[in-house]
Amino acid sequence: MPIIESLLRLPYHLSLQTLKLTLPAQVWARNSFQLGTDNPGQSDLDLTLFLEESPSDADLNRIRSSLIWAKRMAPWVGEANLYVWKKDSSWLKHANFYELGRDPKLLKKVRFESAPIATPEDALVFLIRMADADCKNLIKNPASREKKWRSHFLATGIEPMSAAELSEKRLKGVISKILSLGVSHSDPYWVQNVSDLIQSRYDHAKYPPLPESVALFPHKIGFLANRIRELSPQLKRVLIAQVRWELWGLTGQRRIRKLENLAEHMKNLKHAIQCARPENEAHWISEIDRWISAETNQEN
Repeated sequence: MPIIESLLRLPYHLSLQTLKLTLPAQVWARNSFQLGTDNPGQSDLDLTLFLEESPSDADLNRIRSSLIWAKRMAPWVGEANLYVWKKDSSWLKHANFYELGRDPKLLKKVRFESAPIATPEDALVFLIRMADADCKNLIKNPASREKKWRSHFLATGIEPMSAAELSEKRLKGVISKILSLGVSHSDPYWVQNVSDLIQSRYDHAKYPPLPESVALFPHKIGFLANRIRELSPQLKRVLIAQVRWELWGLTGQRRIRKLENLAEHMKNLKHAIQCARPENEAHWISEIDRWISAETNQEN
């Protein structure tokens, strides 16, 4: 089996080496391929691209076109983040502790002005994001995800699920495990609501979200934030953890691809914060405005 997995990883290694030689940036793998929790043939090869200074227009166009070409030729090439450190370093403080841990080479490379810390809210947000991204696999072939979810659960201090347990309980079982993390509750109605929303790709008309679900997914259904009633202080912190994820995540994406409906997206995040009224509400509104200003005014 290890020999077969090594052979299946060869195309991934070849794609990575080709991009290292092709792109005018430092390039490395992150996430499951880097951590050894991938399923060769199923998992994506996610990448980090790193520059100290802003690229020229020609270099940025070269990066974009090379990534498009790579994904056409090698469909296992997944998401790429591009950081220009002179301009992006101030956003690192908003990174999710657990997600940042999936890019160990970036962690070794950067100097922290204000290092992210591990919080229960960050753990919940990380796991919910991972379940969202892995939704199809958790429904169709959950046993094959045992290695990945063992890694996720151990990283966040949760007892892992066995392959047999994943096969039996699937997405809903993972959601129930996540929502029992201590910052929330595993009420069966909420577990069902969250599972339905993820599985339906946030069909809020078919599955009207509970107020807690709106707070949990402001990046998906923030336009429904007027449904948010009085939330617990912990769920307000979860809402802020999701906003922080967006600020850091979009920083890595904004040069790689066109971000659709960005102004509306940021408006929805601000609306969710204003409805939930968390601590330091004005600060988080200000941070969103700062990100919008940086996106509007900055060149590469």
